[in-house]
Amino acid sequence: MELEPGAPAWSIAAEPPRRVAGMRVPGMRSTAWVISDGGTLAGVRGGKLLWSRPLPEGAAALNRLGGAEQPLWLAVGGTLIMAQPDGIVAIDVVDGSTVWQASTPVDSWAAAGEQIVVVHGGQVTVLTRQGDDLPEASAPPTAAATASAAPGMEDLSDATLSVPEQCAPVGEPDGSGLVKATFVDGVATGQEMAGVAPTVTISSASPTVLDGKPASVVTLSCYGGGNTAYSMITVYGQDNAYLGGLEPERIASLGGMPDQVITDPQPVGPAIIFSLAGVQIAGDQNCHACRGSASATVTAMWSGSGYDIADVLYQTPDGEVRMPRLKEVQAFYDAVASGDDATAGEHADQAVLASLEQSTMEPGKTKRELGFPPGGRIKGCYMPGPQAGTMPSYPVGPGQVHSPGLQPGDVVCPVVSDDPAQSLLNPAMDASTGRETYLVWLKLRPDGSGSFRVTDLMIDMG
Repeated sequence: MELEPGAPAWSIAAEPPRRVAGMRVPGMRSTAWVISDGGTLAGVRGGKLLWSRPLPEGAAALNRLGGAEQPLWLAVGGTLIMAQPDGIVAIDVVDGSTVWQASTPVDSWAAAGEQIVVVHGGQVTVLTRQGDDLPEASAPPTAAATASAAPGMEDLSDATLSVPEQCAPVGEPDGSGLVKATFVDGVATGQEMAGVAPTVTISSASPTVLDGKPASVVTLSCYGGGNTAYSMITVYGQDNAYLGGLEPERIASLGGMPDQVITDPQPVGPAIIFSLAGVQIAGDQNCHACRGSASATVTAMWSGSGYDIADVLYQTPDGEVRMPRLKEVQAFYDAVASGDDATAGEHADQAVLASLEQSTMEPGKTKRELGFPPGGRIKGCYMPGPQAGTMPSYPVGPGQVHSPGLQPGDVVCPVVSDDPAQSLLNPAMDASTGRETYLVWLKLRPDGSGSFRVTDLMIDMG
């Protein structure tokens, strides 16, 4: 049906907003939105309803639709991947048709990168996406293990556990980066220092299955004294054996978080989904007591000895920002370095690419030749924290960049090289901050689906 331009497309009386996702559709100049009230899924562009389809019973709960929580689904180009009780389905955002459906019972699920993890009856199935085709399914050989055998809060609260030493000094180090901590009612306490005793508190314990064996994903609250506490994710197997976790430094690289607090951890087979609130980004005030304007939904995948972050979706005041896939950003860089501006033009305007032919302070070298040579490597893509100090310096992941001004929602992707001859691509250590300073980087504006536009190609000549 056609709606009057400028008039509301629809409305509903509710506290949480009903617009739950937006994505750029290939071939369209404007953005198509997917909306849901928990009973119906619909596609809207401008004032036009593109399509609608009823949600099967149970689909709203599987995908967190119709409520205030961040939806669980995966947007890939013009396709939306979501769960139904009888399988995983890919929906064409333009016309609402089913592109493919993988039939398998679903109790819970998670999507990150190329993998879709499905859990049913304690068994785990991993679907690996093959482009736009039906995913291929695989299962761990011992996936019949059930999470019910994992240690629970009652098993851990009064136990002696190995805890990462960096959490807090609450036990004797064992030489492997762990300490033996004795918990009483869920709290391990260390020796007082300056009248304050460090503590580690078990905030939550959630059962799951990892590598075919029952395990418990535990959130620890670490307090070492002073005015700072932060969360840490650890994993314990049967007999309360420590199996690994998610390094706090990896979480800290997601933005400014003076108090790094993990909430709502939800393990799904080899994946875990959790939330971070109060993330400080560019444009926010830089102080310990200042609450950041962004939040993030993070998906991490089990590697066998710990978790690796696989997907990050930010909620910022200007909308959703999903970290782009590193291989797609690298492909853009490689196109720029090789002079293939036609391919690079899929992610950058002509004005951005034309700047590569500008002359530089180094005689005879263009901007492309000086800062974007073949062999450069995208180190990662990061949401910058707030400006630090009077100098326009912004923390990005493990390092920093100097910039005249980054805006909320900007993403920075530093370029580095292992070739010592490429001096600009070899970051220098800033002794005053303890961070590497990146001299060449891409400035991106991703959307909620991970599609991105490169808005600037930056070289810091000092």
